[in-house]
Amino acid sequence: MINHTEWNEITLQRCVDGELSEPEQQALLCQMEQSPQGWRALALAFIEHQLWAQAGREWVNRPVVGPALVLPASQRKRSWIRTTVLAASTLFAVGLGYLGGSWSFRGGREAPVPGLAGNPGPISTAAPLVPVSVVEPESLSPVMMVDWIPEEGASPVRMPVYDAATVQRLGRQLVPRLPESTRQQLEELGIQVNEEPLYVPVPLENHRNLVMPVNTVKLRQQLH
Repeated sequence: MINHTEWNEITLQRCVDGELSEPEQQALLCQMEQSPQGWRALALAFIEHQLWAQAGREWVNRPVVGPALVLPASQRKRSWIRTTVLAASTLFAVGLGYLGGSWSFRGGREAPVPGLAGNPGPISTAAPLVPVSVVEPESLSPVMMVDWIPEEGASPVRMPVYDAATVQRLGRQLVPRLPESTRQQLEELGIQVNEEPLYVPVPLENHRNLVMPVNTVKLRQQLH
């Protein structure tokens, strides 16, 4: 019987991605025949691959407009499970795309807000924006609104900035959920589905982090 080692997991993923040569594919199929769970593991790898592809197609077609969470820089540890499906790859790319934009400054002075992570600060050579509105930091409303210019000559996009204290509460409302139909299909296959938010930090030039909320979907195969 096959022991589900790291080597086997990598080989399964290479098979799904079409990276194995014909002799390697034949060797893998021979190993699958010796393990009752081999084919199930391979099918699970294909399901994971399809979920990644589906998440990518959905997010590529969405407009690059969303909430920006400005927090002090911090180190975050992420634990990875064998069948973790992270719908964050495209979202993380979108977050990196924010770095290509510029922030304009309209003059004036920013009102201090207790508990605020700080001014968004300049990302490039431009000065930071003055907030156009300030609300209570404990509410789920943004602390301020700023204008983001995606590229030179483009129209500014109004974006909210949230207080650090509201990140945990607000993040659960912002993160897209796994489609119910997909969840039901996985549960019918005997796979337990757990969802929880994850915050991906993107370092900025002013030594702060732009935090993108994403959704982690952890799949656990139930053995009977």
